[in-house]
Amino acid sequence: SRRRHHYVDPDQILLTAEMRAAAVAATTGDEHTARQHLGKAYEQLREVRERIYPQSCYLLDLCLPGELDSAAAILSAVESGSPLNLLCSARELRQAAEHSPAALDLLAQAAADGRLQILGGHAIESRTGLGSMAALINDLQQGAAELHHLLGITPQHWARRRFGLTASLPAVLTWLGYQSALHVALDDGLYPDRERSQFDWQSPDGSLIAAASRIPLAIDSAAGFQKLADRLNETMQEDQTAAIFLARLPQTRSPWLNDLRRAAAWAPVLGEFATMDQLCRNAEGSRLAERHQHSDYLSPALIQSAVLKTEPPVSGPALIRCWQQDLESLRQLTAIAHVMKADLSAVAVADQLTGLEQRLADIELLHVDLDSMLPEKQPQLDSAWDGMRQALRLLRDDLAEAVSARLPSQPTEVRGLLLLNTLPFARTHEVQWPAAWKRPAA
Repeated sequence: SRRRHHYVDPDQILLTAEMRAAAVAATTGDEHTARQHLGKAYEQLREVRERIYPQSCYLLDLCLPGELDSAAAILSAVESGSPLNLLCSARELRQAAEHSPAALDLLAQAAADGRLQILGGHAIESRTGLGSMAALINDLQQGAAELHHLLGITPQHWARRRFGLTASLPAVLTWLGYQSALHVALDDGLYPDRERSQFDWQSPDGSLIAAASRIPLAIDSAAGFQKLADRLNETMQEDQTAAIFLARLPQTRSPWLNDLRRAAAWAPVLGEFATMDQLCRNAEGSRLAERHQHSDYLSPALIQSAVLKTEPPVSGPALIRCWQQDLESLRQLTAIAHVMKADLSAVAVADQLTGLEQRLADIELLHVDLDSMLPEKQPQLDSAWDGMRQALRLLRDDLAEAVSARLPSQPTEVRGLLLLNTLPFARTHEVQWPAAWKRPAA
């Protein structure tokens, strides 16, 4: 109440009487009576809070599992009883399931019951600012397929730990069917960091998606818990729907989080625990739109790679981007080959492309691996690069041969070039005619 500039205190006489009556009933073993008096005491506290802020307030338990956490560790967080929001990629969830596959079924059941909300969507958290839009869409589609395979759900709420915010992201997410996004960078980087529990994030093309930009509060530390009153005051004062994200690790013991759970079980004095889905539904119709430009976002990839020396700061990301473009060109060439009814197995080529994308994702993860510096992993990078180049060349040659086999030909002394534009728009490109070849007749 002091943070809200109100000086309203609960009825101390009523509160003391109810607490004393509950204690007496508990010592005599009368659980029912003890619960009745405790309920009245919590309702008194709730009444005082509603004089200050009469609307609902929400607490979102945000669990951030690491790469070494198993599905059993995540399940222990779900079994606390309150709704849990799990922020992880499909790759991290798959790794957790490998350590304890039996717990995966229980996680799937918790997700189906609404007790577990998955925030994520990516297959891996690649650096979206260094890739193309097609690479981002492909990664999200692969992540959705993997999550559906593991838990039987389709991700509806986008989030990630590594920086990956872009101005055009709402257009991609709405096209893929997402309902909301977490507009927060849990990494370095620059972005519009005005905090809102709910707002409509608008992309330059006008697409809108519900988003939350409240920076999570570390509930596993005493310093974080001491800031709870200030953070509650901020969201109550600035938001139409007050909400706080409480961030923690799966197995970290947090007595303050348990205190909040017990209080919320009696009455939502400081707020009720909810999932991202519940928050979005309750904030429907009260969100304001915010539009940001591409210049408002700056990825920390260049600075991180230069300071941490995990990869060549410029040539490393540039090489990965070139390979992403090669993969997109191969997909376009595959589509052209199918239109021409070339002698190709669609399933086999699709499997090859998926395998190449997975290899490229593994290479990027090796680039940003913080456990080893560039000199230590340079031989491994060289081997991965050589293997990627060879695989791309073999698939490119197979596709080119399949396409050329469908072209009508006749004996002639003049050689020709077949030029295919693999981009979805017309362009002008200079091609050098081989000097040893005879030029075609005009």
